[in-house]
Amino acid sequence: MKGKFSTAAELFSRLCDSKTGLAGLIIIDLGLIIAVVGHFWTPYDPLTFDIPVRFQPPSWDHWLGTDKFGRDILSRVMAGTASVILLALSGALLALLLGTTIGLISGYRGGLLDEVLMRAMDVLMSFPALLLAILVLGT
Repeated sequence: MKGKFSTAAELFSRLCDSKTGLAGLIIIDLGLIIAVVGHFWTPYDPLTFDIPVRFQPPSWDHWLGTDKFGRDILSRVMAGTASVILLALSGALLALLLGTTIGLISGYRGGLLDEVLMRAMDVLMSFPALLLAILVLGT
């Protein structure tokens, strides 16, 4: 039986052995490649309006079609991927820093502060995720 902790090479090889793991790895890699080169390599300007070609279905000219203003959807996706990945990483980093800080303070101090912080977290965790997302968007 393998130990609890593995090297990065072992984890990568186990990930590649699984079909779903390999598919996820390919999707993540594709997203990162699009984020790096997407803004410079878009087929059309993602912000330019082209009213005569609005609401076009996917074709050889516009692989994902066009929107209501005639903008190429593929170009918009490629240009926006880097912003989305940066926002997701920033949110994860902020959650990591705040969660770690609050957890360390709560564990170190204990007592009433620990009880108050734990009850606050219990209240947050009792809301369903979808309801909490709607509440955040509404705010």
